[in-house]
Amino acid sequence: MTQNTSTPSFGQHPFGQAPSSSPLAQAIRASSGQTTAAQCGCAAVLEDSRAQALTLAASSATIARQAIDALAAAATLTWQGEAGERFHATVGKASLLAQDLDSGSQGTARFLDSAEAVL
Repeated sequence: MTQNTSTPSFGQHPFGQAPSSSPLAQAIRASSGQTTAAQCGCAAVLEDSRAQALTLAASSATIARQAIDALAAAATLTWQGEAGERFHATVGKASLLAQDLDSGSQGTARFLDSAEAVL
């Protein structure tokens, strides 16, 4: 089973660049013609939102990986009969959902760190 890892707290940037160097911040500054020292408050709000979304994506990915590990352990249980078959079918479905959550969380983080997030 995966060890419980801490989730980055708000203000940390677990998946990529610090806010001031992200593609989003660079695009906002470039479009407004402002320097870093004089940037508009909108850029700061957008960057805070991006940081929060990255934190949530990291947290979701951690939870998903823990669920995947727990479900993998549950799948190894020996249980005969109809109840056992239902249990293993439910564990299989839950495992697929956890894998989808992990994949989606990581995809969200990659998108937020990309230049496409600026569009």
